[in-house]
Amino acid sequence: GQPLAVALLLSCLVVTAVDFLTRPLATATELAVATLGCAFLLAAIEEGFRRGTVPESSSHAILGITGACVASLLLFRALWIPGPVQVTGLTVLMVAAGFFLLDWRWLVAFLVYSGAGWMTVAHLSDYHRLEAATALLIVLAAATSIGAYAGRVLALRREDTLRLAAARSRLESERAAHAQRLSETRMRRLVDAALDAIVEMDGAGRVSEWNTQAAEIFGWSRDEVLGGAVEELFVPLRHRAGFRSGLPRFLGEGEGSMLDRRVELEALHRDGHEFPIELTVTAIHTDREVRYSAFVRDISDRRRIEAALREELRISQATARVSYELSVTTGAERLLDRLCKLTCEVLDCEFSYSMLLDDGQWKTVRAHDEPPQEWETVQLLRFPAEPLRSTMKEHTVLVLSDEMLNLPLGWLLGRYNVSTVLIIGLVRGDEVIGVQTAGYREPGRSFSPLQLRAARELAKVASIALENARLVEELRRANELKSEFVATMSHELRTPLNVILGYHELLLDGAVDPLTDDQREIVDRIGRSARELHELITATLDLSRLEAGRFELNLEDVDLANLGKEIERETRPLQIEKPEVRIRWRIPRDLVEPLTDRAKLKVVIKNLVNNGLKFTDRGEVIVAARELPTGVEIAVADTGIGIPADALESVFEPFLQIDASPTRRHGGVGLGLHIAQRLL
Repeated sequence: GQPLAVALLLSCLVVTAVDFLTRPLATATELAVATLGCAFLLAAIEEGFRRGTVPESSSHAILGITGACVASLLLFRALWIPGPVQVTGLTVLMVAAGFFLLDWRWLVAFLVYSGAGWMTVAHLSDYHRLEAATALLIVLAAATSIGAYAGRVLALRREDTLRLAAARSRLESERAAHAQRLSETRMRRLVDAALDAIVEMDGAGRVSEWNTQAAEIFGWSRDEVLGGAVEELFVPLRHRAGFRSGLPRFLGEGEGSMLDRRVELEALHRDGHEFPIELTVTAIHTDREVRYSAFVRDISDRRRIEAALREELRISQATARVSYELSVTTGAERLLDRLCKLTCEVLDCEFSYSMLLDDGQWKTVRAHDEPPQEWETVQLLRFPAEPLRSTMKEHTVLVLSDEMLNLPLGWLLGRYNVSTVLIIGLVRGDEVIGVQTAGYREPGRSFSPLQLRAARELAKVASIALENARLVEELRRANELKSEFVATMSHELRTPLNVILGYHELLLDGAVDPLTDDQREIVDRIGRSARELHELITATLDLSRLEAGRFELNLEDVDLANLGKEIERETRPLQIEKPEVRIRWRIPRDLVEPLTDRAKLKVVIKNLVNNGLKFTDRGEVIVAARELPTGVEIAVADTGIGIPADALESVFEPFLQIDASPTRRHGGVGLGLHIAQRLL
């Protein structure tokens, strides 16, 4: 209200000053009287503001109306409009403005003001010829009456106004309380709809709020926990003392504080079981105190999933290791021993048996983690194979527990004093060839679905490994038979072949009769064919010895020059067939004698020289040797047709001919290079 009073006072001063300047006959007394009259009116209005009967929202309207009246008065005075016309015009203007902007009480006040005060100010010029004292009395009387009347009007029904203000204050308080209740209700619904448990507490750990999710997680209703201590509600008994002593530090802001940190703890349910939770505590500062909101999430499912994932990873890694170890294990008995041990590791069981069937009887039985006396019992009490095999055809994995003693195969539990046994079928195609068992002796323990899945994988891997072991064993036996056959046949063939070669030499030497040219050609053909057959038999015999592992090393210092002469002499028949091919030996005289097996080195060099002579029509076969820091290097090269690039990787394969067509020019069975490589 104070700025409004100052504005009205200044407005009246401006009006009076203008009137004084435009009417020279006006005296200073008029200015003083007009100012005093306006002051009385403003004092009445200010009193209304002070008592609260004039609402502050009306100040702008009052100021606007007064400004409009002042502007109109200035206009009227400038146009020399008579006083009565001025009063009438201002009254109409103020009535119109008050009707739209103010209530009826302010309208009455301004009507009085315009009808008395403004009329007095407007008619000052009409009384300027009066004596100063007379004019002063008139203005004072008018101003006094205006101020008193306006004050009475502004204080109209003060008691009713105060009661109205009190009622309005109560209404506003009720509205604020209602809005607060609505806000609390909405917040309550939001808190109850939260997925996490929300627990509010004070610095002493007493619960002040508890949402629906908290009741569901901990088992306590909201009414039961309000005002209760947190540690007695969901802190396990073994942690309560530490929680109580460390609560101030946990809720503080220094080292060891839990505020705004996500921690995982064990919590206590109402029924007594413990479960893992994830907890985050936030501080809420108010004017009076600090409260704490704890956001709690039950992470039991997450822990179970994590544990299952870890277990699955462990089993997957163990299964992969089982697959590898079984794949490199040879022999059925060794394989079953390894399988029993790996089964206990993968399934985390107390014992394991492996049993194979052969013609309806248990042929091989192995066990792991069994006391010696019980293992002897297992060996003696081999249960009938046919009932078990029939059952395993229907169930790949069979679990027996101590509740199943009256069911088929349930008698196994009583016989072997176990609580749970897992029987895994080992199959070959559709045939059950054996079983792998695993079990617990401790009552109450059982196999999880993940362990059963791992058991099936173990059964698959074990079945494949057993089948591979069987095939390898059959292949080994077949190879032994082949080697024995080859060795026998080679020996039996070499005996008559040596006779043929002997008579061939006699015929060539003319020991019987001199040979004609035609006869000599025929005898030469016989000799070539016999030598080829002899080389084939020798190579086959060498290969069988290599495969049988019957080659022994006889180390000695070897004179390579003498060895070369022997090889050249033994390859003379082939050199005669290739007159345009020479064997060139490049062996230094001072070459150190290598320590090696002379006979095997001779076979290697001879095979390479024969191979060079065979595939060279014109040129030479070069045998060169040189000394290296680590020994002696021997190289055999020829100027023949060479080896195709696409055949370099397979040239050392046994029985492989680069030219395998029926019209090939060069003989042999493809063992020379293979034997040379194997000997090296």
